[in-house]
Amino acid sequence: DARDPASRGRERHLDYFLSLTLQAEPRLRVTGSRDWLDRLDRELDNLRLALEWSLSGSVEKGLRIAAALWWFWHMRNHRPEGVEWLERLLAADDLRSAERPREQADRIARGKALNALSWLAGRFPPGDRGLARERALNSKAIFDELGTAFQRDSAIALWLTAETSQDLLACRQVFQMIGERFYLAECAKDLAEIAGEQGDYDEEYR
Repeated sequence: DARDPASRGRERHLDYFLSLTLQAEPRLRVTGSRDWLDRLDRELDNLRLALEWSLSGSVEKGLRIAAALWWFWHMRNHRPEGVEWLERLLAADDLRSAERPREQADRIARGKALNALSWLAGRFPPGDRGLARERALNSKAIFDELGTAFQRDSAIALWLTAETSQDLLACRQVFQMIGERFYLAECAKDLAEIAGEQGDYDEEYR
């Protein structure tokens, strides 16, 4: 390894916190998430260091970390910070892609980051719903092109862009098929809201 010791140390730091956030990510949306949320809160300064270092080289790893922290950013009221990291990393990815084509790992990381940013920046006032939808549509295009191995991510993007009950029913079907309970519940909540607004309590929407 021709890199200097400091660079190697930063990369090990980055790899450690990438592993930690990927381990934490599915546990942030289930009962017992508090322990993991607390742990990430304790490590927040180290996570910030990892994200900052990723901007100067390992952008794909930074995107994966920031996206994996989606529900941490939300649950611990760090949404503005999460949005800022995701926007900076996506901008860095754009610059890098101008120099060389994105590999599959880069595209996967970008798609996941776009989904996270779409929700964090667009779901709450004063979020730009149009921009949020555009980001999620871009994510869906990435995952649809990558194929059925990424149908979960594509369905999340569809949920984020959903404007009608039919959109929600389509992503609910995918979540049911793959056993994704968290986003299945989110679809059900959104369907219930639409049914309530329309006074339509058809069994199909439950």
